[in-house]
Amino acid sequence: MCRKIPRDLTEASLSGAGLSIIAALAMMFLFGMNRLNITKTIRKFSIDQHLRPTGAEFHSGPVPHSVKHGDEVDEETVEGAVPLNGVSFDELSHVYPILVVNFFAPWCYWSIRLKPSWEKTANIIRQRYDPEADGRILLAKVDCTEEVDLCRRHHIQGYPSIRIFRKGSDLK
Repeated sequence: MCRKIPRDLTEASLSGAGLSIIAALAMMFLFGMNRLNITKTIRKFSIDQHLRPTGAEFHSGPVPHSVKHGDEVDEETVEGAVPLNGVSFDELSHVYPILVVNFFAPWCYWSIRLKPSWEKTANIIRQRYDPEADGRILLAKVDCTEEVDLCRRHHIQGYPSIRIFRKGSDLK
């Protein structure tokens, strides 16, 4: 009633032993090794030209209160993002190595929800990387109801749309 196993499958062979060792090593590699996440232990800090740390984390003073997205936020938040139009967009996108732009519509529910967080983030970035002194990054905003041509030129189809421009281009 039982099937008979062929004789060559029941005896040990050199190729079978080699294949078993390779399979065991492959399984140890796949299941038994922890890969170390080295990047989670690396800390990055801004430095000036003399290699001294800069930024808000190295200055004494009050610590800014972080906004939780569920919290009620004051509508009178100080404007931190720079409003752009067609001319200023072209100028600033070539002046700053990194320009992060929020294309928004003031009537859009999600744009309204993003505004306090965007302005708070822009203020923090402005404190850490002063645009006049450092000049490496700038957070800006474009009202697509006023700057229709600029938004059309950048193919904005939904609001809010956040684009990162490096040296004037949003392509890699």
